[in-house]
Amino acid sequence: MHQSRSSTQVTSPGKDTPTAHSGGDAGFGKKVVVSSVGKTFRTGGRITHAVEDATFIAEPGKFVSLIGPSGCGKTTVMRMVAGLLEPSTGTITIDGQSTTAARKQHAYGFVFQEATLLSWRTLLANVTMPLEVLGVGKAERRERGRQLLELVGLGDFLGHYPDQVSGGMQQRCSIARALSFQPGVLLMDEPFGALDLITRDRMGFELLRIWTAERSTVLFVTHSIEEAVLLSDVVLVFSARPGRIAEVVPIELPRPRTTDQRDDPRYHQYVRELRRMLDA
Repeated sequence: MHQSRSSTQVTSPGKDTPTAHSGGDAGFGKKVVVSSVGKTFRTGGRITHAVEDATFIAEPGKFVSLIGPSGCGKTTVMRMVAGLLEPSTGTITIDGQSTTAARKQHAYGFVFQEATLLSWRTLLANVTMPLEVLGVGKAERRERGRQLLELVGLGDFLGHYPDQVSGGMQQRCSIARALSFQPGVLLMDEPFGALDLITRDRMGFELLRIWTAERSTVLFVTHSIEEAVLLSDVVLVFSARPGRIAEVVPIELPRPRTTDQRDDPRYHQYVRELRRMLDA
């Protein structure tokens, strides 16, 4: 088992990583570089140091999970990577570009804890909405939407409305929507947190299957150590606020990941190691 390390470089085992992708160069994720980033919030006379000196590199096409105590700045880092918040200190680049330039080029897809689908639009219409905003022709966006709903296992539900399908199906639809414009970076902020344990477990493997096909770089916030180990190439362990990256842990389990890997002693060793780090 590869030992954890405090490092600026997020890497992963590469030999077992699948290279399948779909659609032009969309299968190649973008490189995310976070350098000495800090974030301070000022509310009235109160100052909150949310993140301090966060530094890491997420290599293209890798699955990187962020774990840590509540309030440690994981979501703040995600929002800074997405260009939704400006860092107080440090820099963030996406394939060498600023977050502002990357956002203008639609480099990001964002999946939140809630599916946030529009109730008056069908699943297909929800998935194709970003393409509609971008001015993509009706036939092209419908075909892309159909392909994505097939990919996430919802090919038979194109004409259904959100309230006609389960919570897990809604979240799969939201993932398809985030992938509709083929982003190089997929940001996922506790996307399965509102689901029951059985659905959450199934969704994890669904996500891996989708990620294998699309190959965006994934930044994934979770509070589940087991989920982080099972899904990730690398896990970033955050300290308590102000959030710093205390450890970088490569997960050297072979891909494709399966339920059988929960019986692998290395899986349990990673879980114990990460739990020890979080309890320290």
